[in-house]
Amino acid sequence: MNEETQTLLKKILEMQLECTQLLTNILFKKNPASNDAEQQNKKSDLLEEAKIQLDGLKRRSKKSSKPISYNDTLVQSEEDIKLQQLFQMTPKGLLQPEQCYKQLNMIVQKFRQLNSLANKSLQLDFDYIKSYHSKNKFRYLRAITKLFVKNIKNLQQIQSKDNQSEMFQCPSCDFSGISSVFFPHILKKHCQNYHIFCCFLCSKDYQSHTLLLTHLKRYHNNPKKNQKQETNSSLQQIDDVSISL
Repeated sequence: MNEETQTLLKKILEMQLECTQLLTNILFKKNPASNDAEQQNKKSDLLEEAKIQLDGLKRRSKKSSKPISYNDTLVQSEEDIKLQQLFQMTPKGLLQPEQCYKQLNMIVQKFRQLNSLANKSLQLDFDYIKSYHSKNKFRYLRAITKLFVKNIKNLQQIQSKDNQSEMFQCPSCDFSGISSVFFPHILKKHCQNYHIFCCFLCSKDYQSHTLLLTHLKRYHNNPKKNQKQETNSSLQQIDDVSISL
């Protein structure tokens, strides 16, 4: 083999080696452009996953912030169960007036005891206090009051002068009136001086729900501030006494 042929073969082998290296780079070495595209795809996937998680959190937040109605709660407190049992009470047959008054006293006392916020006033804001004294809550008490009073033995019903309103004659005094004033009369005069509406924080009675709300706004709008003022006043009195001594 002459020298010219050897040189040609050497060049061919070098060319084959370069081709092999190029093929190796193409097959096994990562291309920077494709690497960037892969990273971009990963970022997009992460963003999409984060968006899905965020939407799930928003949906759960909306569900948790939805007000829970009194009847929709699956897990009820002991007080709620006792209130339901209280409002399911019915008079056993016709009652003598004194029997009716005695049972109404027990019902009103139990109603106020189960709804009492006296030990929780500093932990509640005014919006909660106001909603807690909703008019619907007192309608149950009004309904059960009517139920027991209407079962008083020989309760007399009379017609008004205009013959348009039905009136009741009180079995224990000379009072007579339409239902809107007759049933409150029974609680006020013949029970323990009760009104239907009361404050669950300080137990004061009111003739109407409007008067009750006015009381709540005036005296229980900021219980923390009121408590602080009372404490400061007490401390000031102690200081005044110590100075005088």
